[in-house]
Amino acid sequence: MEPTTITTKVPTTITTMEPTTITTKAPTTTTTTTMAPTTITTKVPTTITTMEPTTITTKAPTTITTMEPTTITTKAPTTITTMEPTTITTKVPTTITTMEPTTITTKAPTTITTMEPTTITTKVPTTITTMEPTTITTKAPTTITTKAPTTITTKVPTTITTKTPTTITTMAPTTTTTKVPTTTTTTTMAPTTITTKVPTTSTTTTTMAPTTITTKAPTTSTTTTTMAPTTITTKAPTTTTTTTMAPTTITTKVPTTITTMEPTTITTKAPTTITTMEPTTITTKAPTTITTMEPTTITTKVPTTITTMEPTTITTKAPTTITTMEPTTITTKVPTTITTMEPTTITTKAPTTITTMEPTTITTKVPTTITTMEPTTITTKAPTTITTKAPTTITTKVPTTITTMEPTTITTKAPTKITTKTPTTITTMAPTTITTKAPTTITTKAPTTITTKAPTTSTTTTTMAPTTITTKAPTTITTMAPTTTTTKVPTTITTKAPTTITTMEPTTITTKVPTTITTMEPTTITTKVPTTITTMEPTTITTKVPTTITTKAPTTITTMEPTTITTKVPTTITTMEPTTITTKVPTTITTMEPTTITTKVPTTITTKAPTTITTMAPTTTTTKVPTTTTTTTMAPTTITTKVPTTITTKAPTTITTMEPTTITTKAPTTSTTTTTMAPTTITTKVPTTSTTTTTMAPTTITTKVPTTTTTTTMAPTTITTKAPTTSTTTTTMAPTTITTKAPTTTTTTTMAPTTITTKVPTTITTMEPTTITTKVPTTITTMEPTTITTKAPTTITTMEPTTITTKVPTTITTMEPTTITTKAPTTTTTTTMTPTTTTTKAPTTSTTTTTMAPTTTTTKVPTTTTTTTMAPTTTTTKVPTTTTTTTMAPTTITTKAPTTTTTTTMAPTTITTKVPTTTTTTTMTPTTTTTKVPTTTTTTTMAPTTTTTKVPTTITTKEPTTITTMEPTTITTKEPTTITTMEPTTITTKAPTTTTTTTMAPTTITTKAPTTSTTTTTMAPTTTTTKVPTTTTTKVPTTTTTTTMTPTTTTTKAPTTSTTTTMAPSTSTTKAPPYVH
Repeated sequence: MEPTTITTKVPTTITTMEPTTITTKAPTTTTTTTMAPTTITTKVPTTITTMEPTTITTKAPTTITTMEPTTITTKAPTTITTMEPTTITTKVPTTITTMEPTTITTKAPTTITTMEPTTITTKVPTTITTMEPTTITTKAPTTITTKAPTTITTKVPTTITTKTPTTITTMAPTTTTTKVPTTTTTTTMAPTTITTKVPTTSTTTTTMAPTTITTKAPTTSTTTTTMAPTTITTKAPTTTTTTTMAPTTITTKVPTTITTMEPTTITTKAPTTITTMEPTTITTKAPTTITTMEPTTITTKVPTTITTMEPTTITTKAPTTITTMEPTTITTKVPTTITTMEPTTITTKAPTTITTMEPTTITTKVPTTITTMEPTTITTKAPTTITTKAPTTITTKVPTTITTMEPTTITTKAPTKITTKTPTTITTMAPTTITTKAPTTITTKAPTTITTKAPTTSTTTTTMAPTTITTKAPTTITTMAPTTTTTKVPTTITTKAPTTITTMEPTTITTKVPTTITTMEPTTITTKVPTTITTMEPTTITTKVPTTITTKAPTTITTMEPTTITTKVPTTITTMEPTTITTKVPTTITTMEPTTITTKVPTTITTKAPTTITTMAPTTTTTKVPTTTTTTTMAPTTITTKVPTTITTKAPTTITTMEPTTITTKAPTTSTTTTTMAPTTITTKVPTTSTTTTTMAPTTITTKVPTTTTTTTMAPTTITTKAPTTSTTTTTMAPTTITTKAPTTTTTTTMAPTTITTKVPTTITTMEPTTITTKVPTTITTMEPTTITTKAPTTITTMEPTTITTKVPTTITTMEPTTITTKAPTTTTTTTMTPTTTTTKAPTTSTTTTTMAPTTTTTKVPTTTTTTTMAPTTTTTKVPTTTTTTTMAPTTITTKAPTTTTTTTMAPTTITTKVPTTTTTTTMTPTTTTTKVPTTTTTTTMAPTTTTTKVPTTITTKEPTTITTMEPTTITTKEPTTITTMEPTTITTKAPTTTTTTTMAPTTITTKAPTTSTTTTTMAPTTTTTKVPTTTTTKVPTTTTTTTMTPTTTTTKAPTTSTTTTMAPSTSTTKAPPYVH
């Protein structure tokens, strides 16, 4: 119990209450409890528990628990639990739990849990959990979980260097470098830099804040999900899956799979799969799969699959599959499949399949299949199949099949099916010059000159433009344009009985019986009996009987050029050019060119009955009667468009937009599905049910009537609801503004800056800066800076700076600075991991708060609170409160109204009670407790503690009290009290007290009122019963039992009945009888 030196050579149990030096030199099962500064050096297995500053050096397996500043060096397996600043160096397997600032260097397998600033260097497998700023260097497999600023899992800036497999979760700026093989799982919620310099397996990264990832060694099964700006660079073979929801830069030099939803730059030199939904630059030199929905530059040198929906430049030097829907430049040198819907330049030097719907230039040097729908230039040097629907230039050097629908020039330099030395099939839809030297089948859709210089048997000619035909054998002719026909064998052109006619140029047809007509150029048709018509050029059709075009009976129409159609009965229409269609009965329309229905040019459609519309060009649709409309637009369309379009629906509608679109519903609408891939405006003015909207471009949505809506925004979106809305689900992946002004049941997930204002029940999940105002029940999850004001029941989870004002029951989880104000009855669950301010101004029940960062809590009305603080926290209660508090960092608690409190403090804490309080307190660091009204308190202190009570309190009270202190403590009691002190303690009782005191450190006890049955056992200098020098003063009648084991002084100033057993020098002074010593 005094300064001591101990050397043990066999198993030993040691309890030190004063400065002590311990050295073990032989195998020792040592149990050491230190309650004062101690130095321990162990060279064999040892178990140590310290409660004061301690220096420990271990060279054999050791178990250590420290509760004060400690320096530990271990060279053998060690288990360490620290609760104060600690420095640890381990060279063998080690388990460490720290609750205060700690520095740890391990050279053997180590498990570390830190709750305060910690520095860790590991050279063998290590598990680390930190709750304060921590630096960790690992040189062996490591699993690290940090709950405070840490190099691994952090809430503040951190640097991490790992040399073995590692699991990392970062909640604050973090730098991670791996220099040895590593299996890593990383979640970044703050700016993070990750660099891998050695082979890595099973790396999973989720970034929710700006992150830089660089891989310089082979990586297998790397999965990256980015929700904030991220830079990814891979310089070694990597199997990577990347999903980006924010601007991302990716450079890969090895196999990679990438999915991006924001502007992205990608360079790959190995097999890669890429899906992009925003402007993207991609260079690939290995097999690649790419899907892009915005301007994209792609260079591939190996097999590649690409789907683009916006201007794209693609160069491929290996087998490639490409689908483009916007201007595209493609160069291929190996087998390639290409589908283009906008201006495209294609050069192929290997087998190729191409479908184009806009101006296209194609040069092929190997077998190729081409379908074009707009001006196209094609050069082929190998077997090729080509279908063109717009002006096309084709040069072939090998056997080729060509279908043209616009002016075409064809030059073949090898056996082909166009102008060849082998059998040839030709279909032309524009002026064409063809020279054939073998049996030939020709279909022309534009002015054509055909000369046959070889035997021709069974020649079939279809002309779709002005054509001169000379036939010398039986011939079947279908004309699709002005045609002069000279035949010397039977020919059918105009009929008076059931007839099948295919015309592809200006044609006048009069039918008086059932007729089937296919026209591909301007045509005037009058039918008086059921008729089926297919047009592929500008056509005007007037029918007086059920017809496919203007009819009073079911009709099927296929138009490929401008067409005007009026139907008065159920009608099916397919148009491939500008078309105006008016339907007065149920109608199904499929258009493949600018058409009111499916078009590639401006078109107007008016439907007065249920209608199905597919448009591929600008389209305007107006429905004036209840209509179940399904619209899929693949070009600028009011419904589904690739250019600005306006849509007004007065009945249920399904809309997919790929270009700027305006949608207005003025009548009840059921089951509307909208996908916007370009700027879109949606306004609903009548009840709408089951509306699903996916926005991939700027979109404005306004609902003015009850609406059930599901919205996914991938581009800036504004959503305003002005009428009751049920089951609205919103997922935002880009800046979004949501305002609800009527009762709304909303589920919102935001992954980009979002502003939400709700005045009715709402469920919201945000992952980017967000402003939320709610006035009705709301569920909110935020992962970025957020401002929230709630005036109704609310559930909130925040992971970034957040301001929250609640006026009704609320559940809140915060991981970043947060301000919370409640002004109405609230049921709240709050977890704060960054600075947070909480103010309650209305009754609050069952409020649970876990703080892992500085937090201020003020309650001004009755509140039931459970609080766990892991960072500095201030709690003030001004009304009756039931509170459970666990503090692991500096905390101030003030109660100004009756409070039932359970407090566990593991860091400096100040507790002030000014009204009756029932309190249970466990303190492990300096704590100040002041009670000014009746209080029932249970306090366990393991660090310096000051307790002052002026009413019944467990510590300084007018009621029975149990106190266990392990650090310097000042206690004033006015009622019977049980006290156990393990550090210097001052106890003053000012009222009759029945006290049992055990002191393990210097303690002063003063009684100023009658005290009965005071039993004191002191293990350090104590006023009452001690095991070290003690001074006891009684100023009122006292019955005392004292056992002194160290020098003791007892002074009684009032009648006292004492029983004293002294085991060391003692002094007794009595100034009033009786006194017994």
